[in-house]
Order: sequence, then structure tokens, then C-alpha cells
Amino acid sequence: MKRSMQITIGLVIFAALSSLASAQSNNDEIVARIMELEAAHIEASKKLNADDFDRLATDDFMFTARVPARIVTKAENSARLRDPNFKRGAIDSLVNDDVKVRVYNESTAISTGHWKRVSRDAAGKDTSMSGRFTHVWVKQNGRWLLAAAHYSPEIDLEKLKSAASVTKKN
Repeated sequence: MKRSMQITIGLVIFAALSSLASAQSNNDEIVARIMELEAAHIEASKKLNADDFDRLATDDFMFTARVPARIVTKAENSARLRDPNFKRGAIDSLVNDDVKVRVYNESTAISTGHWKRVSRDAAGKDTSMSGRFTHVWVKQNGRWLLAAAHYSPEIDLEKLKSAASVTKKN
């Protein structure tokens, strides 16, 4: 009896450890896939191509960005990028670093990190920025897609304070 109890306990422990190893392996695969998609998102951002963005995003995708902050839907972003009057600037480089992916289940992952963009607007003015991002990825119909994104630019607080003090004096 004692021997069969030890075997049963051993099998339960083995099954639990096997399940944990399998889950970790699956998480590693999801993390690798999300990192690939993050790289594809960087390339789409550099090109400002609506089709590339549309392939990466859910139909109900929305992002929060810009100063002042505003929510932009997938439809709004696509329309802007397809507009022949859209004044495209140039992105010389765009990189993400310190990217971390957290997997919550088989169909949800969140990536966070730091972004840095070197860019110019259509008139040639420097529009370079950097900041932090959060991306929410979901798996729909077997594909990982971006459901939501939030970008927070780094702000020079001293410059902001000086601008505020000039405004107050006027």
C-alpha cells in the first residue's frame, strides 16, 4: 500500500512538472512570435503604409498617442494613411528596446518597451521623439493581432516649465 501511494504521488508530481514545462515552452513560442510581430510593426511604422498596419491589427484596434493625447481607431488611421493629401514626413530610423512580453494565456499577450524615432515632417522640420509603449496582442482565428497600443512620449520637463512660465507672463 505504501509503495503504491509513493508511485501515485510520484506520477502526480511528474504530470504537474510536465505540464509546467509544456506551458513554459508554449509561452516561449508566443514570446518569440510577438517579438517577430513587434519587428513587423516597426517596419510598417517606418513605411506609413495602411495595408501593412491593417494586416497587423484587429478590426477594432485603437491607439492612444500624440500630444495632446487622442484615441485613433484602425479605420481612422487607415483613412489618414490612404489620403492622397496626407503630408508624409520621413522616418529615418525607428527602434524599440527594453521590450518585454508577458503572456497571460493562449490568446493574450502584452508587450512593453522603449521606442526612439528619428524623423522629419513634410516641411523638413525635426520631429524626432522617444518614449514608452504598451501593446496588447490577441490571438484571433489562429493569428496574433494588435488590439490596442499606447505611446507616451518622453517630455523635457524643464522645457515644458519654461514654456509655461512664458505663457503665464503673456
